[in-house]
Amino acid sequence: MHRRTRWVLPLAVLPVVAALPLLTAAPAAATGLVTRVINIASMGDSVAAGVGVAGDRLDTACDRHWNSGVNLAVNAIKVGNPQFEVNHVNVTCTGAKIDGTPADYSGGILSPQVDSSGAVTHPAQLDQVNTRFPAGSVIDALTIGAGGEDAGLSRLINDCGDGWDADSGRVELGCQRTKAQQFEDDLAQMRANFRKLINAVQGNGSAGATGKQLRAKARAVFLTAYPDPARKNGSTSCHDDPWWDDIMGDIMNWESSWLSETVIPRINQVIDEAAAEANARPGEHPFWQVVHASPDWAQHGWCAGDQRWANTYGDVHRFDATGLPNLAGQISLGTAIGDALAYLSNPVPTWGVRLVNAANLQGLDVGWRPASAGVPVIQAAAGYETFWFERSFDPLSTQVKSRSSGACLGRDAADAGRVALRPCYEAGTDWHVVPAPFGGWSIENSLTGQCLELPGGGEGTPLRQNPCRWDPSQKWWLDWNTSLELSKTGWTAWADSSETSSQYAAPASHAIDGNPDTFWHTQWTTATAPMPHWITVDLGATTTIDGIVYQPRRDGSVVGTIRDYEVWTYSGTAWERRATGTFQAGSGGSERIGFGPTPTQYVKLVALSEASVGGPWANVAELGVTVPDTSAELPRSGWRTTVDSEETTACACDGAKAVDGDPRTTWFSRWTGTTAPLPHSISVNLGGNYVVDGIVYQPNLAVPRPVGANAGSVGRFEVYVSTDGTTWGDPVAAGTLADVTSAQRIRFAERPARHLKVVALSEAGNRGPWTAVAELGITGRPAS
Repeated sequence: MHRRTRWVLPLAVLPVVAALPLLTAAPAAATGLVTRVINIASMGDSVAAGVGVAGDRLDTACDRHWNSGVNLAVNAIKVGNPQFEVNHVNVTCTGAKIDGTPADYSGGILSPQVDSSGAVTHPAQLDQVNTRFPAGSVIDALTIGAGGEDAGLSRLINDCGDGWDADSGRVELGCQRTKAQQFEDDLAQMRANFRKLINAVQGNGSAGATGKQLRAKARAVFLTAYPDPARKNGSTSCHDDPWWDDIMGDIMNWESSWLSETVIPRINQVIDEAAAEANARPGEHPFWQVVHASPDWAQHGWCAGDQRWANTYGDVHRFDATGLPNLAGQISLGTAIGDALAYLSNPVPTWGVRLVNAANLQGLDVGWRPASAGVPVIQAAAGYETFWFERSFDPLSTQVKSRSSGACLGRDAADAGRVALRPCYEAGTDWHVVPAPFGGWSIENSLTGQCLELPGGGEGTPLRQNPCRWDPSQKWWLDWNTSLELSKTGWTAWADSSETSSQYAAPASHAIDGNPDTFWHTQWTTATAPMPHWITVDLGATTTIDGIVYQPRRDGSVVGTIRDYEVWTYSGTAWERRATGTFQAGSGGSERIGFGPTPTQYVKLVALSEASVGGPWANVAELGVTVPDTSAELPRSGWRTTVDSEETTACACDGAKAVDGDPRTTWFSRWTGTTAPLPHSISVNLGGNYVVDGIVYQPNLAVPRPVGANAGSVGRFEVYVSTDGTTWGDPVAAGTLADVTSAQRIRFAERPARHLKVVALSEAGNRGPWTAVAELGITGRPAS
């Protein structure tokens, strides 16, 4: 699957918050990638606008701040991806509701904001977005941070901090008593307003998207939930603290508990329900997702002293900014938003890829194997066609070209909704290949605006273009790594010559130890053996392989780097040469040499010449072996999991979530209360006998986590198999996974199994003693 590297981006490029870490962003793409314009629009209220944050304002009238979370997140994407044009229309505004009436001087997103005289102070945010993104344009991500004002959140915080109830004219006995019914009424209005918002963004689900007011097509909508500003130390509520503050000093324990345990969760529940309702509607629509605040907010409420992420009244001397996120709080929100939007910067490859449909999460992957131009592209259970993504005449569009036929994906002449191979560059063969939330890609036809879809049905069902909507049948994995490197666990190696001196020892075992900073080197301190040299690897079992990967030493020296080579395999009776040529890896990079699928247990690399000065030496830092990626994920029906610990307080993150087929749910080791230490393990009972040969690991994408992005991602790991669930033996695979959010596949030699166990020995970013698995796939075949 597509892999993406991400890193923490410092905010040195942003005013006021220089040197503060913010969020992870994708690196600049390599040359030759298809370019892309990324359009982002942001609507929302005071929290979304950054009201109460120090620093420059983007708009004084709306009190819209440069250092708002959404603005920081988008700016990080801009800085981290100069190869893309990123357009951000930010119309967030202080006090904005989703909708309102002149009677209460409200409005915001769907209607204008007005003052007490009825005069419009700010036009409807949706109208402003429509001005910038007219009909026919596309918004890649629409962020909406709203609903709190509709539910009266800021008013409740101030009312709870006022010892005198202005409504009743008597001493306040607890706002949770006097304001509870008003909150229920406001919450009902908030729910109704969200339904209006869904209609305005995507229509009511009927033909023609009746009620749709957003002129542009939105691909994804991100609703931002509200943080809990009323706690510190995880469970301690902010009561009468700080005591000297004019507002916070009068908020009693039961009032802050009500805000923390009832008001904020109920508001966020409505937001979650709105996203689910929008996604469930029929017809064309964007994918709706809720971005939740970090659980770390439970440590950083307004009473957390210097560690607070929310303003006290004394911080801002403004009732409308009291309790809202301060700069540190907005950075935390920006981290969450940036993590959700990071997928937008995934680069489109131009080299050969397989297209795998995300709907087929169980059983065989779905591939394409067309014959020639004009023939409908069909599903194929065996054999995969390789496609090349080439820039079209329009640099924002892509031609999807079949390697075997040279034709491109387009419209079937007999059925415009069906996909066929057509002559490249004819009308209908331009596609927009855009990243989708939660990984994968959407492939949209530039002419029709419809999405490539794998409809239901068996092998032979034609692919089609249909109106775009959130559906796995319209999401595709671009899998260009059609061969996978085999795990080196259990391998042995020997060579014709090895340096054995105590100071420079470089045995053959260094070539398969998984550490590219060690290497095998032929003897050179004493008598030097002449060329050719060879190193042989025993894979431990007969395996069908299709190539090797050569990594020369990378300590700055090129002495011993192999230039001309041969690759041999042992058939069981004789050695047979599989490949010969010249390596181009003199710079220290790795290089793969491929050949046809070959069953063997032994592989030999022969060095015929040396790259630096033509000397009589050879080195190998790592010698890998690749296998054809033809193995399918096993069906998960009947699987049962056993884990060493699970988080059930902060999230429903039990072990079963790792195999439920939904990457939006996650198994997480326990991190509230007493944190369970590493190592962590998850065992899967497959419910039957299989021959397994790999796993697919998807890190956590969506659920809360103890710290920021990627927390819990597996670092060092071991994989075990068993036929009885008791005897596990030695690991069949071990290594270290990259600290990324995309899925990673581990391949090992075939093993009979009824049970499989993954042990996490470390966390990929050394952030803490946690382990998270959104999805654990197992590849192989039935034993029969």
